Amino acid sequence: MVRTAQRRDRSSARQGLRLVAAGRRWDAVRVPTRQGEALVDALGTRCGDVIRDGPGYLFLITPGTGDLITTPDVTVYGRSRHVLIPAGDHTAPPGPHWVRPAFHLALEEVQ
Repeated sequence: MVRTAQRRDRSSARQGLRLVAAGRRWDAVRVPTRQGEALVDALGTRCGDVIRDGPGYLFLITPGTGDLITTPDVTVYGRSRHVLIPAGDHTAPPGPHWVRPAFHLALEEVQ
């Protein structure tokens, strides 16, 4: 188990991933892949920060507003939760990557 965790930690470091606390400067909302793709397309240039990872899309939103979301299949990460944030220049797979560049202060937290 320890070796697996160490390999995961090394892989995360290579991809520039950082574990960052949610609920301070932003909340993160995870939506399934299909809905995430549709939402990014529908919002177009009005879309804020979005991270793509294995289970879906993470939208970074104003802190505290995630509490208002009660949609099935949507997970909100607010206070006391953490999210893997990719490096600012990581915009393609493998691993979590930015679909929309970071406009929030998420990058300040990982640099």
